[in-house]
Amino acid sequence: MIADTAHGPVEEIPRLLELVGADVPPVNIGRIAELLGARIYAAELDNPSLDGLSTIDPAGATIYVSERLSPEWKRFVVAKELAHILLERSAKNGIRETDGSILEIATELLMPREQVMTAWSGSHNARKLALLFFVPEQVMKTRLAALDVSPA
Repeated sequence: MIADTAHGPVEEIPRLLELVGADVPPVNIGRIAELLGARIYAAELDNPSLDGLSTIDPAGATIYVSERLSPEWKRFVVAKELAHILLERSAKNGIRETDGSILEIATELLMPREQVMTAWSGSHNARKLALLFFVPEQVMKTRLAALDVSPA
């Protein structure tokens, strides 16, 4: 597990990606969870509208992701829960994140901007990129729109 830093979640992402060797997609989101001291479990969640949740205690964090989701959606939900954990760590260290929402952090973890732009230049196809990054196609389309490129 890596130690807390004085950085906000957005600034911490490049360091996490480097530590897991995320030079090419897909990013090993499970390894990022390990580095943050988080355990991941697929579970049948009591609330059917709930896709995931995380708990944080002194021993670390636990992420529960709905077992009914596809593997791609599970990865996205885990990334969102990791974003919550990163935001909680930042708040604990007195840093208030103002420019990074949960979705922005999660998408940068799974689909780093530079990697997406490089892949986009070779294939202007959102479906192919979703397969490459192992994310839901709709999530990739949203990411491409946020990066001001038009998904095909």
